[in-house]
Amino acid sequence: MPELETPDDPESIYLARLEDVGEHRPTFTGDIYRLGDGRMVMILQHPCALRHGVDLHPRLLVAPVRPDSLRSNWARAPFGTMPLPKLIDGQDHSADFINLELIDSPTLPTCERIAVLSQSGVNLVMQRWVYHSTRLAVPTHTYSDSTVGPFDEADLIEEWVTDRVDDGADPQAAEHECASWLDERISGRTRRALLSDRQHASSIRREARSHRKSVKLAD
Repeated sequence: MPELETPDDPESIYLARLEDVGEHRPTFTGDIYRLGDGRMVMILQHPCALRHGVDLHPRLLVAPVRPDSLRSNWARAPFGTMPLPKLIDGQDHSADFINLELIDSPTLPTCERIAVLSQSGVNLVMQRWVYHSTRLAVPTHTYSDSTVGPFDEADLIEEWVTDRVDDGADPQAAEHECASWLDERISGRTRRALLSDRQHASSIRREARSHRKSVKLAD
């Protein structure tokens, strides 16, 4: 029987923390925000369940994040938590899957984003969240099949918006520009779908870089 996994390097669950978090990275599963009242929360829903098109759904499901003492073996950690080692100033925290709440997504741009998880970190969140809800331990590599495309898309959007903002574009307009480009069809499939296909992902990323250069020259 599969069991809940422990990363070889616990801090590998993070893509970025605090000042290293990209300003223009789209909100994603596992993101940790500090709300206006000082509380910290983690975004829980799968990336594809967060949005309608480009825009976030009005209300998002989040888990409270609090200081905690963590076990070295995550399989023995409370099932209703996601360990968050050395989240801030070397202090361990965890996300609480029991006391969930909904937040208004329009408030997020005014909140500090504390951390963005790596793809392996997102997969671990999904594994523990599903296990808490169903008592079924699904190997994290299984979740990779459903998160790799959205994760690559988040990378591409962040690069696109950052480049376009550097050229003087409005961030929201740049994000919509990228979304429109991803939704264009090539041989019957959208670029967004091709980005989720390992056979085509690298060529779509190259095409995106080439397109941004051509737009910059046109501007």
